[in-house]
Amino acid sequence: MKGFLSGARRRRLAAFTAGMLAAILGVIVYFVVETGPASRLRENGFALMGRFVPRGAPAGMPVMVVDIDRASLGLMGPWPWSRDKLAALIDRIAAAAPLALGVDIVLADRRDDAGAPLLAAAIGKVPTVLGAVLDPEQATTAEVLPLAIVLVGDGGDVQVPESPGVIVPPEPFLSAARGIGIVSFLAGDETADQLVATSPLVVSAQGLPLAGLGLALVQARFEASSVIIDVPGGRLRVGDASVPLTRDLSLRLHHGRAGDRVARTLSAARLLRGEDAAALKGRIVLLGASAPEIGGLRATHADPFMPSVQIIADSVEQILGGQAPVRPPHGRSAEIAAALVIALGGMVAVLVMSPFIAAGVSLVLAAGWFALCLGLFAFGGFLIDPLGPPLIGLIPVQVTALILFSATLRERRAIERRFAQHLPAEVVAKIADDPSRIKIDGEEREITALFTDIEGFTAMTERASPKELIALLDAYVEMTAGIVVAHGGMVDKIVGDALHAFFNAPMDCDDHPRKALACARQMLAATERLRASPLGVKLALGRTRIGIETGPAILGDIGGGRKLDYTAHGPAINAAAKLEAANKTFGTSILIGPGAAARLEDEDLRPVGAWQASPASEPRTIFTV
Repeated sequence: MKGFLSGARRRRLAAFTAGMLAAILGVIVYFVVETGPASRLRENGFALMGRFVPRGAPAGMPVMVVDIDRASLGLMGPWPWSRDKLAALIDRIAAAAPLALGVDIVLADRRDDAGAPLLAAAIGKVPTVLGAVLDPEQATTAEVLPLAIVLVGDGGDVQVPESPGVIVPPEPFLSAARGIGIVSFLAGDETADQLVATSPLVVSAQGLPLAGLGLALVQARFEASSVIIDVPGGRLRVGDASVPLTRDLSLRLHHGRAGDRVARTLSAARLLRGEDAAALKGRIVLLGASAPEIGGLRATHADPFMPSVQIIADSVEQILGGQAPVRPPHGRSAEIAAALVIALGGMVAVLVMSPFIAAGVSLVLAAGWFALCLGLFAFGGFLIDPLGPPLIGLIPVQVTALILFSATLRERRAIERRFAQHLPAEVVAKIADDPSRIKIDGEEREITALFTDIEGFTAMTERASPKELIALLDAYVEMTAGIVVAHGGMVDKIVGDALHAFFNAPMDCDDHPRKALACARQMLAATERLRASPLGVKLALGRTRIGIETGPAILGDIGGGRKLDYTAHGPAINAAAKLEAANKTFGTSILIGPGAAARLEDEDLRPVGAWQASPASEPRTIFTV
């Protein structure tokens, strides 16, 4: 038993060590790897916060979307439209006097360009920014006016995304427009397993800086001559608007509610019928398409089929409002600290609390971190991973619990193996559930000791064959040990034909003298039946002699290393052994010492005479049944 309890600390230390190693490994893998599953989980966490806290609608609805939807195609015919039809739509927009117009439709070269003059004229009636797309395969020869950039401070950390070329609208549209804006969503923002999460602010194409369509529209609205990249201030400024500066000069999207997008959207069909044109006055207008056959739908965290024009409209609103979620400078350090705190808190809870409470503590820590991240996102626009730290923190908790459970299970099985043949099943279960119930360092308690022996056993071994002797002895021991266990006693030792048993040890056993006496009576009856069996008669199995005494005893594990013996020492133990032998003198089968007899006054006991437990002791009366 010493090994079991001294092993409790080793068990907890091993579980804690395994948990810490898992925590450190998890932190290294998750927070060092920037791509793959770790990156996707982080992005999903940011997107989840965006869904929990959607961006509020800007006051005054500064952006309107003219949508070429299916109703518009039904009115004007299938896509692509002729130049004159598109010119008629832009004329209607221009007549409403918007501040600026952004066209999320790439005007490509066509062989039949009869309507080009009309479209160019319409573009010239309103400050218009035309959409352009990046060409990742080859450079183009088109003359593109670069974006004027003013860099404040050292721009060494700023990395402008680059593309070999750009596809721009042809003449005369390019000359009629105020400028161009990139409508591409850069590689890495939209992949098979990653949704559109950012919109480019500034990119490089053909070695020239170009603005994204959203930024170009804001520049046109304020008639700003340049874009200011303020590195020390951490802002990108254009006119009266500014957004947080990111290393790759992109804008992380924070979408509003679906209802807000509906409110800012006007069907092109209604506008062509002369309806709702007043809604565009004094606003920034974006022209795009939601009809699926036009091919402008993109997958985002807010909507798997969001029109790209709506994504750009969100970016314009964010630039105007200065709203852009950003990673704080020490976000990674905070995430690592949170993962370790969750891990340590959960692991300590597993080691010192019940499984149910420990699970609750771990979940509270994880939920608390998520709530903190959500609050920082809602009130400060900070992007701190709400999912990764709880995941990394809870894995070590599970490892610790698993190691602890495995060690506890091994300990339980060892206890059960050790005591299963010596104690009742319910007592073994209690010890296995809580080994501390047994005071292995030594305890004094009152017990009733029961010792047995077979009369004439030595002579029987001389006349019996080994096979017959072992068969008879095996049946005898199994039967007598089973009777002890059935009465709540513990089989301490089996020495040859002798059996040593305790009652009220190692666990409490109520009324243990009476249970020991009942055990002796049943044992005597059972052994008499065994004596009458064919094998018992053949080998002349002797009668069983039993000694019983009650008194204080010292119990505990004796020994060390690989050999431990849980046993008892004291006058009651010695007396029971001598009473068993005294049966031969008194011609009895059961002798009961004075200590046990005093607790069995209502039993039918018969005194057999005075007896001395030792030469130094006073003679006392002993009893039989």
